[in-house]
Amino acid sequence: MNWKAIAIILTILMICPAFAEELTCEPGETTWYCFLDEQTRENLTNNPATVAAFEGTEMAVPYPVNEHTPEEAYFLIPFNKQGGTTGVIMIDGQDGHFKELAIEPEPQKYLPIEKEEALEKTRQELNPEPTQNLEIMFDYGEETADLRWQIGENSETPFRPYWFTTIGDGQWLVTQTGTLVQMQEFTGKKMTATVQEIDENPPQGGQFQTLGKYFSIESEEENYTFLADLVFSYPDEDQDGTIDGTAIQETSIKVYYKQEGGEWTNIGNAVVDTEANQATATVDHFTLFALMAPKPKPEPKPENPPGGGGGFTGGGGGGGTSVKLEITIDGNCTSQEIKVTTLNTYGNPTPGAKITVTKENKVIDEKTTSKEGTATFTLEEPGEYKFIATKNLYTVNSQTIQVQECIQEEPQPEETEEMQTDEQLFQEPLAQQGTQETTQKETTVNEEEEPITPQTGLITLNQNPTANATIAGLLAAIAAGALLHIKKKTGK
Repeated sequence: MNWKAIAIILTILMICPAFAEELTCEPGETTWYCFLDEQTRENLTNNPATVAAFEGTEMAVPYPVNEHTPEEAYFLIPFNKQGGTTGVIMIDGQDGHFKELAIEPEPQKYLPIEKEEALEKTRQELNPEPTQNLEIMFDYGEETADLRWQIGENSETPFRPYWFTTIGDGQWLVTQTGTLVQMQEFTGKKMTATVQEIDENPPQGGQFQTLGKYFSIESEEENYTFLADLVFSYPDEDQDGTIDGTAIQETSIKVYYKQEGGEWTNIGNAVVDTEANQATATVDHFTLFALMAPKPKPEPKPENPPGGGGGFTGGGGGGGTSVKLEITIDGNCTSQEIKVTTLNTYGNPTPGAKITVTKENKVIDEKTTSKEGTATFTLEEPGEYKFIATKNLYTVNSQTIQVQECIQEEPQPEETEEMQTDEQLFQEPLAQQGTQETTQKETTVNEEEEPITPQTGLITLNQNPTANATIAGLLAAIAAGALLHIKKKTGK
């Protein structure tokens, strides 16, 4: 017997007894262990890789497969941890008995193609070619998508079923690799439209914040005889909530349309997806469209702004006169919050003011005041700092403060009548040494075993297509509970 074989045996002996104590199934539980039959449970004691894949997982929503043929129907139940799936259990679609399981070495998305993505790929077959920033999706009526599987070129394993999609009388397959296969041709009318993206500010759009772009859509379809979703994309590569190249907050944008000779009108039903950086609106006619945001209302200015020091008079073209912001600074210690407050001429808090902190003519920090007109800073080094507040035309002369290194005295414990003696303080920790031990479990997978490895990357184990459907009472109750949960989720 070589050293490698000895190491594997020792690993199994160390790990499996510990797992055997934890692997239990109480009535009503939906843990992965409860879906297995007795023979599979016994086999797991010799397969630490499988136990490791399912250890610490939570059951996700099951996927029904082959619902259109009940005798071939089954459910795929993902078990997730660390943000992905590491194990999948297959159970029969009629009585819920265990069939097979598969494991993944690392957590990953399951399934790779979800239902909405499959429908999206199908819609693209019937809709105009999208431009860089706009996609048009006509409403062709009812759409369906369900998971199916039959061994063949579209999928080699039942753990990677494909989507069967329909729109009208058209039928397609969408595989888990994203391939679209037409099964039956769509015989209805395919609607058309042409989009022109114009890199200019929208005409008469001066009262809005614009992206410097608008869209002209034309079509042979008669207006008000169709419905279509317009999906606009906007740039926000750093995902900071501000549209790149503008000062527009993405949550404030809306979709506007403009008829010839009319004004820009908010469509009103637009939905902004800040993760996908898209805005979607449903329309029944085509014309000019633009993504825009209302301009913010300017802050009220005093009727008689104070003159003199600190104000700045605009030049060139008749610029207006600015006034000072009032600024107060609370605190002057390192490693403690220094609070800066700004008030306008009326004595009201000034939100949105920019506070710049400099030291030796170098910018140290910069923040924007909250709706209470405040911003807080923590400065790690002592020294002389300047605080400058600005907003629009309002400017405050900088204030300089000396930040000191403040030392806080640690509170002393109160003396009590039951104070421990020096001898007790030294003896008690020594008495506790060596009472705690830590153990570390190491898992070694037998490299000599050759599990079935489909092209999808899934490792399928313990296949048992002819598993006994009439398992013990406990497993039957668990399977029935799982089916009830699945039917509630799928509405079947």
